[in-house]
Amino acid sequence: EMLKLSELGKEFVAEDSHDGNIGLPYIGADVLGMNQKMECLELKLKEASDTITEKDSRLSELQSLINSAHTPTLQTEPVNVDELETELESHLQDKIEAEIQCLVMVKARQNWQARAEDQIALEEHKLSAGEDTRMLLKLQDTEKKIVMLKEQVDRLEAHEKELSVTTEVLRMQSKTFKIGLFGLLQLIMLCLSLKMFFAQDSARFGDLVPT
Repeated sequence: EMLKLSELGKEFVAEDSHDGNIGLPYIGADVLGMNQKMECLELKLKEASDTITEKDSRLSELQSLINSAHTPTLQTEPVNVDELETELESHLQDKIEAEIQCLVMVKARQNWQARAEDQIALEEHKLSAGEDTRMLLKLQDTEKKIVMLKEQVDRLEAHEKELSVTTEVLRMQSKTFKIGLFGLLQLIMLCLSLKMFFAQDSARFGDLVPT
């Protein structure tokens, strides 16, 4: 019976460990479900511990009864030693079974706890990797914006240089136009002055009579 219980315990632990190993690679495992299973295992562990305590108490009582049965006393009620020993063996077997179950529960709880810790670490790594990816994408977007702004600044500087050259050309053209206009006015005034001068000379020479 003890070997049978031990084999059952090994199968339970192996199955639990196998389930844990299967679940680890999956990032989207339900941590809440593992916590609930942990609570269930802790409850079963408490029940097994209570059973062991109860069986220990009953075994102590039966052992006392058996010892008193082998000791000659003045008690009036006869004690069936065989029946007490049978009950003792039954409670001893129950205690052994409860202890094996307790060990199985402890092992299962350790496996589930390790699985939960690994899953939490995996989730944290996933969140950290996602955050790093978002930061990298944000940095790349910022670099693209910086390059675009630099190109715009370069275009504005080139346009400013073109405007400066055009303004200088227009300024020179305006100055040349003013100088040309001033020279033209001077020439017109000179022509008018010469015309008036020759007109006065013609009138003066016209008044003279040849002899």
